[in-house]
Amino acid sequence: MLSSSFVITGQPHLQFIQDADALSAFCAAIQDVDCIAVDTEFVRERTYYPRLCLVQVASRDHLACIDTLAIDDLQPLLALMSDATITKVMHAARQDLEILLLAGEAVPGPVFDTQVAGDLCGLGNQLGLAAITAELIGVEVDKTHSRADWSRRPLNDTLLEYAANDVRHLIEIYDLLRQRLAELDRVDWQLEECERLAAVDLYRVEPNQAWKKVRGINRLPAPAYHVARELARWRESRAMDRDRPRNWVLRDDALLTIAAKMPSDTAALRGVAGLPDGVIRHCGAQILEAIAQGKACTEPAPEQPAPLNEQQKSQVKLLMNAVRQKAEELGISPSLLATRRDLTRVVRGRPGGPLMSGWRHTVIGAELPDLIEN
Repeated sequence: MLSSSFVITGQPHLQFIQDADALSAFCAAIQDVDCIAVDTEFVRERTYYPRLCLVQVASRDHLACIDTLAIDDLQPLLALMSDATITKVMHAARQDLEILLLAGEAVPGPVFDTQVAGDLCGLGNQLGLAAITAELIGVEVDKTHSRADWSRRPLNDTLLEYAANDVRHLIEIYDLLRQRLAELDRVDWQLEECERLAAVDLYRVEPNQAWKKVRGINRLPAPAYHVARELARWRESRAMDRDRPRNWVLRDDALLTIAAKMPSDTAALRGVAGLPDGVIRHCGAQILEAIAQGKACTEPAPEQPAPLNEQQKSQVKLLMNAVRQKAEELGISPSLLATRRDLTRVVRGRPGGPLMSGWRHTVIGAELPDLIEN
């Protein structure tokens, strides 16, 4: 097992931090740097909230794995994460930011996402860390322990080295990608994409908004739609209170079936396919109450857009061709520039969307309405 002192494993050395004093010393040693690489290891298979198990941090001269299960006070680390003078370099940052937000009540920032930057530099669409490391610096990163249980202790040397490798090369990759972005005049594109990651609403689900995560709910007629919304709100609240995955409380398919059938008593609930007896026994009364509340709602269900007509289908195809051509000129993936859903939104004349603001609007979004018109 690695001790809390630095151990030579190449440059920089790896430190395994398991107590508050060592954490404070490490954070003090890197508090004046311009950037740090950050990654997290967590488990969430059996809980609603992810359980943070390990944080890996690297500067140009320091490297550490921080045992967040062993340290009660993470304030020095959280202060580092919120320091606006230090860029946090992460790869595919969204999950890490969500977990660090839960730990510290603030989204770390500013962030430089190397996956996003790789996309913008034309390295490929959403490349994994191993692929981008091999592409840019010719180093093979082992990903054989990606399914390890990071909550188990003790962590052996192999797992610690594996975790450290997720940040060991990120500063070098950051430097190379910043140079490429500058050469391509796309630094502002990267800033715009990463600024979106700072929105707290991106990571927090309010129970009243939980229905948005139920696929197919918008196809339900009223009042089944309103029943499904109430069920989703109840399920989210219970999952949060019990800290259990929402599908452990009630699966989506069962939720939609209940909404469609609207059973009025426990006997009718037992006739719902996919609804376990245990759920009925422990939550039947609450489910019936949610059904009653949904049925009492008199608002109309949202209207679904009509299927695209032949002319609109042709317009979407035209815009997709334009996007592919522009993406080829820019050397990036067409899906990074726009998706079919984005283009369908334009054809329907719906305001907003990623093509109507920022660098995408400048590059191609502004010209799409004229393409349709002509």
